[in-house]
Amino acid sequence: MSKLDIPVYIISLDNKSHFDFNKNFNNVIFYQAIDARNKKPLEYYNQGIISTRVYYDLENGRKNHWGFAGIGGIGLYLTHRKLFQELVDKNINENVLICEDDCKIDDLKEFTRKLNLLNNANFDCAVFGSKFFIPPTKETYQSLNSQIQNSNDILNINKSLANNLLDNDFYKCRQNFFLYHSSIWSPNGIKKMNEFLKKIIELQIDNFISFLGINNKLDVRLEKNSTTSQSDHVSSLQNDKYCLLCDINGNDEKYNKPYYTIIKEIILISFICILILILFRYYLYRTK
Repeated sequence: MSKLDIPVYIISLDNKSHFDFNKNFNNVIFYQAIDARNKKPLEYYNQGIISTRVYYDLENGRKNHWGFAGIGGIGLYLTHRKLFQELVDKNINENVLICEDDCKIDDLKEFTRKLNLLNNANFDCAVFGSKFFIPPTKETYQSLNSQIQNSNDILNINKSLANNLLDNDFYKCRQNFFLYHSSIWSPNGIKKMNEFLKKIIELQIDNFISFLGINNKLDVRLEKNSTTSQSDHVSSLQNDKYCLLCDINGNDEKYNKPYYTIIKEIILISFICILILILFRYYLYRTK
């Protein structure tokens, strides 16, 4: 299979990725992520970067899935703000693939087919490998609406129309999603999103894009059958704090530990058992 020509921007803290993009793409750029962990939430609040709600999330723990679990989410948001401004300054006139460094393409053939489909489609953003959450509250929607109600007028860009060409492979975004590790943006989508990203940070980047799609500010498409993946909670860019909220089953209210935590605990317990066994055998040997 020949290499794909779409520009790929991989957001990373250390210029590394879990997937070998250079093997399958001609134009791969590692984009230096902004590490937000060197400042306290109060500093970001005093600078007008985050809202009061985000500040309380970071200080007291989030109460909703769409809130901020850790300060790393600010860095990912600010990285997008910087990247999108640069893309606009370059006057990009083709679709662009943006990935987090732990993104993996699981089905390259299907991914390529959908990529080619998007080349002939009218859309703003197509998100690959996402999952769904319950939408934010009505009050949060109203707050965000007041911030960005004039953005389309500023841009003077027509809203994207529904495109039947995409309906077999992509949902129209109508509820909150998460796992925003790989997405394709059209030139118009980049211009629109660049304006939205200039506002104060109110939601994590994936949930903000959800809001824009739900409220028809962006034509956001969500892949029906995932061709890419990302491990839950292990992103080096966003999840700098352990989040119990993400692992609570909403139906039975029981805490479900993620697999990697269970594995760590099994290893630790096994090590302790082996140590106890060694000490016990040593004790028996000394008492003979």
